[in-house]
Amino acid sequence: MGNNNENQSSEHLRLLDAQLSFATVVLKIFAAGIQLFMCTYGLSAFLETPRDLRTGRGIYITTSFIIFSLFSLWTFLECFNVFQTLLQFPFPSGNYLVNQGLSWDRILSTLALFAFIFIGDALLLYRCFLLWNDTYWIIVLPTMAYLASISMGILTSVQMLYSQEGIATRLVSSTSVFLAVATNVLITSLLCIRLISARKGISSLTDSRSASSLASAALITLVETALPLTLFGLVYSINLLVTPSAETQISDSIITPIFGTLYIIFNALSPQLIIFRVTIGRSWNGVQNTDAGNRHPSAPITFAYPAGVPSDDDVELVGPVLMSSDQASFEMNRP
Repeated sequence: MGNNNENQSSEHLRLLDAQLSFATVVLKIFAAGIQLFMCTYGLSAFLETPRDLRTGRGIYITTSFIIFSLFSLWTFLECFNVFQTLLQFPFPSGNYLVNQGLSWDRILSTLALFAFIFIGDALLLYRCFLLWNDTYWIIVLPTMAYLASISMGILTSVQMLYSQEGIATRLVSSTSVFLAVATNVLITSLLCIRLISARKGISSLTDSRSASSLASAALITLVETALPLTLFGLVYSINLLVTPSAETQISDSIITPIFGTLYIIFNALSPQLIIFRVTIGRSWNGVQNTDAGNRHPSAPITFAYPAGVPSDDDVELVGPVLMSSDQASFEMNRP
């Protein structure tokens, strides 16, 4: 009787694994479709922008397509992997991705996965570098955290390729995810601090609220993109620390793949959302910062200078980066 119950439980877990495998594939394809729309629409907006206003935006468009290409490659290989696995159903209970051994598709999939994750974090670090270009020592800590997350990511990828699922593998994976989330939160916090300071400064200098609104929109964009990534990453990381038992096996089989997939998806979507908002010039509430056909995502801000004081330097918002026009052109084209 006991063996019969164990067999039924094992069969239920295998069926659950198959269902979740299909569900995560659907999520990945849907996320790839969203990125395709953002990339093409962003490129269209970029091409419609006059050449003199495109300065510094090319790197964001290029990065957007690189992330999309790597994510699409990873999604395609994951779909191929799941298809091959479901053909052999029922497969052994457990995470099917770590029970298949070393193969060319798994190697390529793992490389693509960590590549777009690190590129997304590098984009945030680059923006942090631009924003804190007058105080370089501030970005030492996020740079060290980023390099540490790369090291842990490499270690995790090696374990994913060569090791079976176990406590050590889950611990390393959890540490890697937590470090990546901490790096993202740290960089986002530094960006937000700088934007809040810039918003207060602009509000005291300008004769309108347009510049303040631009800074506020950029600040909200940073928060809205970092929040889901942080939430899903923390839940996924904490769940990996919990050793599965007979009582928690079903919940672990559900939480780990779902939150793990959402965490990976938002590692690609978060930088894409930032690039998309920068390109089309829209804020969180859907109010466009530029009037179609008359203005552009980056526009000069008129300062309320006292009478007789010249106003030669305009301020330009490049994404969430506030700087003078000359400084923006120089910084965004630095090697």
